[in-house]
Amino acid sequence: TRRKRPATTSGKSRKRKIMEAAAAEEAAKRSKSMTGIASPSSPAMSAAAAPAAPIPPVVAMPASSAPDAAVPDGLLSKSNKLSSSDLSRVERFFSDRFNPTPDQMTYKMKINEERSTDAETGQSIKETLYLELDYSTFGYKKTRKIEKK
Repeated sequence: TRRKRPATTSGKSRKRKIMEAAAAEEAAKRSKSMTGIASPSSPAMSAAAAPAAPIPPVVAMPASSAPDAAVPDGLLSKSNKLSSSDLSRVERFFSDRFNPTPDQMTYKMKINEERSTDAETGQSIKETLYLELDYSTFGYKKTRKIEKK
C-alpha cells in the first residue's frame, strides 16, 4: 500500500516553499552586500525578525502599453529573415530591457536578405542586414553586408 504525504498546514506546495526560501535567501545575500543596511546582528534588526519576503515576479508589459520604449521606426521595416523568437527578443529589448541570455551581453541576428543583379556588370549581389543588440548599454547597431558573386 502506498502512504499519502500529510497535507501542509499552510496550504502551500513543497515546491512553492522551496522557491520562496530560495528567494528569501537571495534577498538576504543582496541586503548584506549593500552598504548602510542593517545586518541581522545589528541592534536595528530584532532577533524575532521574519525572513525576508519573497520578491514578487516581474510581469512583462506588452510593447503597446509602453509607447516610449517601442522598437524604433523603420528598424524592422525590412525583415524577411527575422524569426519569431528573434522578433520577440527585439521587442523585449526595447520594452522591458530584458536579456533572455544573461551570459551573453551582445546578440547579433540576421534580419533581411535580398538577392539582385547588378545592372552594369551583371554580377549577382546578395545584401544582408544584421541587427546587433548590446545588453550592457542597451544600444543597438544595424549593419549591412554586400556580397558580389
